[in-house]
Amino acid sequence: MTAESVQGHAPGETIFTFENDGESKAIVGDHVLADITPNPLLQPPMEESGSRPRVLPAFNRSLSRLRDRELDYIFPGHREEIGNPTERIEKILDAHENRTENVLALVEGPTTAFDVMEGLFDDLPATEYFPAMSEAIGHLDVLEERGEVSRQEQGGVVVYEEVSS
Repeated sequence: MTAESVQGHAPGETIFTFENDGESKAIVGDHVLADITPNPLLQPPMEESGSRPRVLPAFNRSLSRLRDRELDYIFPGHREEIGNPTERIEKILDAHENRTENVLALVEGPTTAFDVMEGLFDDLPATEYFPAMSEAIGHLDVLEERGEVSRQEQGGVVVYEEVSS
């Protein structure tokens, strides 16, 4: 059995891989779920003067590495085993990519993460603001990492703008 720390979904998450009866398997916790597209939540900086971790880009990279291992089965933290992990992981990555494209379409002029959150989620109860804001910022982080948006502070507010080609 091999244990591997992965980044993204939750701090300190570990995936355990092992061979059994000639098949490659992994225990993945909530990193991959059968019916839900996991989305990492915002995390504070690891050090007081450090920067905030960019959890969605890290999560997407972790998923890509896991997909490339071509496992036979994975065991998520909830529900039944997943018998075609490569296909399921690809669907999760595709869902994240589609959402990232939706977020880019919402960035028109200086746009805040709150503006993006409201554009993504209609009539959201206040109890869902943290996961929704985590998702909005996560996709903005992906776009910023790709150089498709820039982030800057204007009057004490962080705004994002599309980068012209």
